[in-house]
Amino acid sequence: MTELDLLDDEKLLYTCTPHLFSFSDLYFVWIWIIILSVAFMAYGDKLASAIPDPTSYAFSAFDAITSNKLVSMVPVAGGYLSGANSYVGGYRGWFGRYSKIGAWLLTVVVSSLIFSVLKIEFKWVAILIGVAVLSIILALVYQLPPESVYHLSIILSLIGAAIVDVYRRSHVFYVTNRRIVTAVYFAGKKKNEIPYDKINNVILHQGLVGSLFNFGTIIPVTASGLGMGHDFSQVSVGVGGQKNALNANVQVAGGRGMQVPRSKSMYCLWGVGNPKDVHRAVSECLHGSSSSPYLKKITEQLDRLTDALDGDD
Repeated sequence: MTELDLLDDEKLLYTCTPHLFSFSDLYFVWIWIIILSVAFMAYGDKLASAIPDPTSYAFSAFDAITSNKLVSMVPVAGGYLSGANSYVGGYRGWFGRYSKIGAWLLTVVVSSLIFSVLKIEFKWVAILIGVAVLSIILALVYQLPPESVYHLSIILSLIGAAIVDVYRRSHVFYVTNRRIVTAVYFAGKKKNEIPYDKINNVILHQGLVGSLFNFGTIIPVTASGLGMGHDFSQVSVGVGGQKNALNANVQVAGGRGMQVPRSKSMYCLWGVGNPKDVHRAVSECLHGSSSSPYLKKITEQLDRLTDALDGDD
């Protein structure tokens, strides 16, 4: 953590960092992978036995061909059949051993899609599927048992959760009587500064978990739109048909947009403790700064008037 360089006549009011549970959704992603892996370790065999084996039909047909006496009477066929039996024998039971891994991978993919839609950040699809695929690749490269995929995914998920915690700790927020400064010291250094005279509104967001553990997010909203996002919902009805080889489509759509307070952790006071006290301090500084330009003009006019009066004397 680096201390803030204060300006002239500037006082530091609060130094904040995100609460432990402020990134709970990101922790939950990795915990969910661990839960899935543990569940498949416990019940994967039962799930695999309940899934029909589509390869059994192919092996049954192969056995019927190789056991046919007429086929075995064909010259040179016996040598090829014995070689084919030894080769195919290594793949018998393959579906039973790896079907639970496929079901686990499918569950991870579906979960990542659902989470990405809820978070509106589709990078999690690539991250979570990448973890699952990497676990499978490591198990294949090092010729580990299929069940080792679960152990590898748990290890990678613990590493991912540790990186999230390091990312959380890298946030530092400074509240002074003149500005709000947010800094992130993760894989480099990023700093954002918002003077109070650029802020139009300050929004306090505190959910259920934040109310229980006394933390919340304070979003400064500027005239340029920083601190605001856009939600859009749409309902559409379409009718399609085909007549005389020509397509006829009719569609009626209606939508509604809405500006909502939303910001990244870099551009707000994300998940800070005692949010009501911090919000009050920011609000007082904001209202004080709104009247300071007028006071400054009055002071300048008084100074000019005083200088003029002194000159007349």
